Amino acid sequence: MKTIISSIIFILTILCMFFITENIAYLQFASLQANELPLSYNIISGISSSLAALTPLVVFVFLYVTIETMMNIVFEEHIKALDLYSILGFSFLPMLLYEYFFWYNLKIYGKQTIEYSTEGINNMKFLFGLEQRDMSYINTCCWIALYMIIIFYFFFKGKSMWKTLVSVLLPTALTIAFYRLIS
Repeated sequence: MKTIISSIIFILTILCMFFITENIAYLQFASLQANELPLSYNIISGISSSLAALTPLVVFVFLYVTIETMMNIVFEEHIKALDLYSILGFSFLPMLLYEYFFWYNLKIYGKQTIEYSTEGINNMKFLFGLEQRDMSYINTCCWIALYMIIIFYFFFKGKSMWKTLVSVLLPTALTIAFYRLIS
């Protein structure tokens, strides 16, 4: 049952990401104030939305492979594949809630209050008077919560704290450092 719920959370996260990208593309195209867009713009928008929807999948696979490798092979802390799958799915719950809130704001609240221009999109106000920088902060907090859920799960399952921290945080930290180095 927990595997099914975990899968549902993860699939809904992917769908929310797709619809967020679709709504942002709509707002961007609306800011052009064109009556009709060429087919190529619609195709590119669809491809962009589909690729953005893959972001949670890439993160999920990255976390699964790195945590599984570090815990099972490097530290020999044998964890079951279904347990890891389930906790990773559940850890996406904060992201799902954030994405749904953001999507709701774009779909319902944002379209009612936005001025369709580049400046209007950049200065869009969300529910409760939130601005884009506030939404960015909430997003960062949700990513931290995602990692904290994984870490606390392993800690409460009796796994060593330092092995858990290294297994969960080190691959991500190395990836971010490598990205910053090459960009």
